[in-house]
Amino acid sequence: MQRRKATQRFWAWLGLATALMLAGLLVLMGIFLRQARLAEEAAQLQADSVTALVFQLEREFLRMRGGVALAGEADEASTDWDALTLRLDIFLSRLDLLLTSPSVDRLRETPEYQAALPHLQVLAERIQPWLDNPAAHRSNWATLAQDMDAIGPEVQALSFASNAMISRQMQHQISTLRGQSRMIVGLFAAQALLLLSVAATIVVRQRRQERERLALEQLNRELDIARHLAEQANVTKGHFLANMSHELRTPFNGMLGMLQLLHETPLDARQRDYLHTAADSAQHLLTLLNDILDMAAIEEGKLKVTPEAIELPRVLRDVVTPMAAQARDKGLQFDVQMPPSLPLAVRLDPTRTRQVLFNLLSNAVKFTEHGSVGFEVAVQPGLSADTIELVFTVRDTGIGMSAESVARLFERFFQVESRLNRRRGGSGLGLNISRALAELMGGSLQVESREGQGSTFTLRLPTTVEASVAPCFANTLPPPAPVLATAEGGDMATATAGSPAAQVLKVLVVDDHPINLKLATALLQKMGHEVVQAVNGRLALEAVQAQAFDLVLMDLHMPEMDGLESTRHIRALPAPRGQVPVVALTANALEEARREAEQAGVNGFLTKPLKVHELQSVVRNCQAAPHRALEQAAAMQAA
Repeated sequence: MQRRKATQRFWAWLGLATALMLAGLLVLMGIFLRQARLAEEAAQLQADSVTALVFQLEREFLRMRGGVALAGEADEASTDWDALTLRLDIFLSRLDLLLTSPSVDRLRETPEYQAALPHLQVLAERIQPWLDNPAAHRSNWATLAQDMDAIGPEVQALSFASNAMISRQMQHQISTLRGQSRMIVGLFAAQALLLLSVAATIVVRQRRQERERLALEQLNRELDIARHLAEQANVTKGHFLANMSHELRTPFNGMLGMLQLLHETPLDARQRDYLHTAADSAQHLLTLLNDILDMAAIEEGKLKVTPEAIELPRVLRDVVTPMAAQARDKGLQFDVQMPPSLPLAVRLDPTRTRQVLFNLLSNAVKFTEHGSVGFEVAVQPGLSADTIELVFTVRDTGIGMSAESVARLFERFFQVESRLNRRRGGSGLGLNISRALAELMGGSLQVESREGQGSTFTLRLPTTVEASVAPCFANTLPPPAPVLATAEGGDMATATAGSPAAQVLKVLVVDDHPINLKLATALLQKMGHEVVQAVNGRLALEAVQAQAFDLVLMDLHMPEMDGLESTRHIRALPAPRGQVPVVALTANALEEARREAEQAGVNGFLTKPLKVHELQSVVRNCQAAPHRALEQAAAMQAA
């Protein structure tokens, strides 16, 4: 409605402006025609002026001749000398006007003027001395009358010539004025036509723009509908991915967890081989699931990095240890080079850093049949004085790649050779995701390779050196490490409880799934810790209100009260109960779930399937200062 009113106002102003301009042109044309008529009248007056001068001269010449003839014939007593003198003065004045007036400029060019005027001037010169005493020159008047009779035809011819010249001049001027008038009228008509054409063009253009606007509005409405449908599809896809992540990770958690527990039992060689085969297959499925979720997050622009202060040697050890074991199992040499100047603490996203390095090293091991795999870390100056650049280099002596393959290596779903990929596996997503993660962290990922001579991948990450790392829950975001390569040469209990600083923690495990609850409880009890179980967020809140815990492992999706709401209620409790460390343990690995958990107040974020070394990392972070001991000390101090 508002746009329609604006269009109507436009048409009204356009019509009014066009009408006013046309009216103005008509007024100007009327004024011009009036001026043309005035010019014609002026020309007519000018012509009349010349004709009158010549006519008056001829008339006075004839009158003066009659007076001169009478003066020559009559006696002195009967002659009216005053009248004659007056007549002579009038003639001389008319002659003077004909000699000096600008109106007769064109007449001076005629032969008649040039013939008559000299004789008239001589005549005037003869008469001029007689005016003072005309009676004294009585004898000359008769001669003068004869001379004037001789000049008479020339004066008459001058009169005829002036009439003819004036007629021609008037005709020419009038013709010129009329031609100019027609030309100007034509120009006014052309301007009016041009004005109408411009107005018509504006009308056509406005109508076209109106049609284009309506088409654009229709397109915008269609785009809005398409965008709304796309957003709904993205939301639906997000819910689907979250549900599938939860539904797939829950059985993975039980399967991989039980395989880990089974790995710690007495097994013969064949059973251990079967167990490794099952674990590797499950781990491959989990890796594929993680890649699909990361790819979906990248497409939606929801893949985020969370830099934090981390222990760099520890993160690298978490990557190198299982990769070295895999390389040794294949009979490969695994070389690691780290400079003495490597900083202890830097600001990076530990999860994404591990993910990229794991992918590069696992690819190097996978595509190398013999020879070696090298991992080198270097420290270079950053772009500013307070930054550095970590350069991670992964070299292998594997199959290498052609130039064409290198050019397409980071494309999604690209695989070097279908035959090799069938033999070695792979989804074609890992390197694409790794480069996206490197760029999200402000770095880069490059590759150099020659077919049959191996490959070199270089990961560059800008960072800053940190003074220290937070003592509790630092680096709790887990890497996608193989599940059976966590503790070398020992079981889970000796890996944790054997430490002199190890303390028994009281842990609340909250999960509505019995297998997940059973697995987490078994792992913690095997580490030597005390476990209390709760099957939903409401029971977890009641448990935290009733007793002190050192750690709460909180599932996020549960009936009655989910983990996020339960965590918010726990954080609302008075200290120190409201400050108990809460670590989210969920099958939803999407970045949105991580952000929601952080906003709810969790201290860490673990994803299912739960891995032993991840749980050990959380436990180690809390063993230094158990929350239950701090709460008891605070209670004693208050007492």
